[in-house]
Amino acid sequence: MTLLTSLPPEVLLDILAYLPLRSLLSFGQASKISHQLASCAMHRLSLGIFPTRLSGILSRLSGVSTLDLYSPSHLEDVQDDTRIASIVIPDAATLNSYSLLAFHNALISAVLSRYAYSLRDLDLTIWMLTPPIAKALGSARGLKRLRLRVENPFKLRGGLRAGDRDVQRRLPPEKGGLWDTFPGSWHKLEGLMIDGSIIGLDTLQGILKGCGCLKELWLKNCPNISGKLVEFLANDWNGAYALEGLGLANCGIVHDDDLEPIIHLTRLKLLSLYDCRGLDNDNVNKINKGTWKIRHLILSDSMDLPSEHHIIEVDPAYMSSEANIESSSEESD
Repeated sequence: MTLLTSLPPEVLLDILAYLPLRSLLSFGQASKISHQLASCAMHRLSLGIFPTRLSGILSRLSGVSTLDLYSPSHLEDVQDDTRIASIVIPDAATLNSYSLLAFHNALISAVLSRYAYSLRDLDLTIWMLTPPIAKALGSARGLKRLRLRVENPFKLRGGLRAGDRDVQRRLPPEKGGLWDTFPGSWHKLEGLMIDGSIIGLDTLQGILKGCGCLKELWLKNCPNISGKLVEFLANDWNGAYALEGLGLANCGIVHDDDLEPIIHLTRLKLLSLYDCRGLDNDNVNKINKGTWKIRHLILSDSMDLPSEHHIIEVDPAYMSSEANIESSSEESD
């Protein structure tokens, strides 16, 4: 029988690329050559570190939204869950916040550094962006799809015991300047999703200027990103011709006027404005039917509506029956 390692490296890497994560890591422990091959075959990875198993489950569930479900790339993730690594810190409730954060930073930066040159598809959940993680993530220059979620797991129900909530209060805030590490790092990106970040509009524009092949851009829970992003994408970005999917969910204020440049995004097939504030849904829908003609349009469901929409209509017959009951009870008394 022909030994597996006797196959040409190109053929062997194609085989290893389809192995589940656990099997691939086991293969890498066989020998030094196997370790090198396994590292080169790590093209897809979904990584997150959590204080409890429950917080990991809740984090995965909270990551699923209407915006994600309408993304073609997300459908591929649903079908392939063999590269998910949800790491639970043992006895996290007994450790202080500095030890927990140090463990989080060291492990994630080590994993990213090891597979930086082979990763093509990365789904990363971090507590906050820190210098070691930013440096390691910026070195993954071969990425084609990146989904980055910034989420404090101690805010999730089930993060730690009730008596250990002081850990949440002591976690330092994210430093916005670290996002300036990434411009020019991901020129091969075709899909980018950022969730829960304080990244600013100027920094995001700097990142996107180096991503001329981007087909999907999703921004979720990023309060510093407003509707002004659309003007940049349509008029000042060299990748406007390639963009097919754009999503803004629960970010900054987006007005109807901010969306006018969308007419220049000629290849846009999906526009998600889910949970956006400041939009007139009827007006946006009318413009799309008459001008944009975007195939899939997801409108906001926020409650920024005129006061008349909050009036609850009551059936007059119901009110009459209530009045009759009250009058009958008074007569009996």
